[in-house]
Amino acid sequence: VSYKLARPIDWSRLLAITTSIAVAVLTVTGCASRLPTATAFPGTSTSSVLDTPALARLHRILDKTLYSAPLETTLWGVDVRSIDRHEQIFTRNPDVLLTPASTLKIITLAVASQQLGWNDRFETVLFTNGRIEQNVLHGDLIARGSGDPTIDNDV
Repeated sequence: VSYKLARPIDWSRLLAITTSIAVAVLTVTGCASRLPTATAFPGTSTSSVLDTPALARLHRILDKTLYSAPLETTLWGVDVRSIDRHEQIFTRNPDVLLTPASTLKIITLAVASQQLGWNDRFETVLFTNGRIEQNVLHGDLIARGSGDPTIDNDV
């Protein structure tokens, strides 16, 4: 028995979205260090008040990217700050506790795409060391994975 994803991951789209976010943040962060900003009202998870066209554009780009398919059902915790003054430029869900992510995943994605290619698929094989009687398995069900990053403990 093999486990296959119901919908293959569109790695090229995921990389494009990740790259777009990184470029937008880096570009506007550099501009924002020279532009005035105002902080959002305390206790809210909305973005900061926009006083400049560059910051307004960043908000539009990030909002569109974070809340469009295939990412619209994802919960994001985002806090973008200027490098030199550490002022808040953009936030979404700043007080929500999330499992930490890492920018190292971007590097991992780039290396994996180069080494494996965008069309590579992972296979998880299920087998048993027991017998099945009346649709009941008497023994262990064993899953042998090949590194599929979409499988978690809930599967």
